[in-house]
Amino acid sequence: MFKIFQSFNPVLLMLLFFTSSLAHAQAPTTFPLWPAGLPDQAIVHAKAESVVNRQSDQNKFGLNRAISNVGNPTMTVYPAPEEKATGVAVIIFPGGGYRHLAIDKEGHDIARRLNKMGLSAFVVKYRTLPETVQGSSMDMPKEMMHAILSDGRQAIRIVRSRAGEWGIDAHKIGVMGFSAGGHLAASIATNYNAGNPNAQDAAARTGSRPDFACLLYPVMPRDIESRVSSETPPIFMVETDDDKTTHAEGDIRLYTALRQANVPAELHIFVHGGHGFGLGVHGGGVTIWPELFEDWLRETGVFIQKQNIIILH
Repeated sequence: MFKIFQSFNPVLLMLLFFTSSLAHAQAPTTFPLWPAGLPDQAIVHAKAESVVNRQSDQNKFGLNRAISNVGNPTMTVYPAPEEKATGVAVIIFPGGGYRHLAIDKEGHDIARRLNKMGLSAFVVKYRTLPETVQGSSMDMPKEMMHAILSDGRQAIRIVRSRAGEWGIDAHKIGVMGFSAGGHLAASIATNYNAGNPNAQDAAARTGSRPDFACLLYPVMPRDIESRVSSETPPIFMVETDDDKTTHAEGDIRLYTALRQANVPAELHIFVHGGHGFGLGVHGGGVTIWPELFEDWLRETGVFIQKQNIIILH
């Protein structure tokens, strides 16, 4: 046996080790949110789904795609690496004014960063508004907003109903949204519903309340304060003072309402960063928000970390 080991090719040893490591890494997979078909026909597109790779703010893969005319919502699963997995999951809603989805900068890039923290991540490609809808996307017809909310709630139900399959704690599932995706996450966190115990589908039997929420430069729902109660999940918020698209006043309103309801909340307002910075594509202080979010998860009891080992409560 010793002689065999001595004569073993060291390059082959490295290849075997690398192959073994890959075996433990799970590649992202994508599946439809509504495998049995959409529950409504509130959003109908005259054009096919469109993808445009924008030239600015590209990631290391040369990507910053914007997807519009989304009529068939999907979810992409990024399982946490086995050696780092905490059992915590984050469902990500990219922004884009409900007109398109910044699927890389506020979706897949975020998922990969959360994986490094030991979090499983789920990027939701929810339905977007048809080109025929005029005016502000925040004033969309109610039935269309309800359809998009349904996509978000369905994502939570699927993750919770399949938590065991993905090695996730069913009570540690949160939502994260950017810009309009922040509007969606905030809406769900303050307007969730219980599952139907008589439904045949496992996801339909599951409630859609997230266990925590993270809102980054969110478009804040106008009536958000009136929907906050002691049952609202803990919320973490990030905004910049020089954001010309959304404004910190909305975050402050929500923070104040959460504090009055004794709900754990944390709000960071950076001086610079503008709107749509994702992980901090333009540099500056905003680049530290993932670390701040990780600390917040630990301090609110979602998970604690000791000597680089994640321990669930």
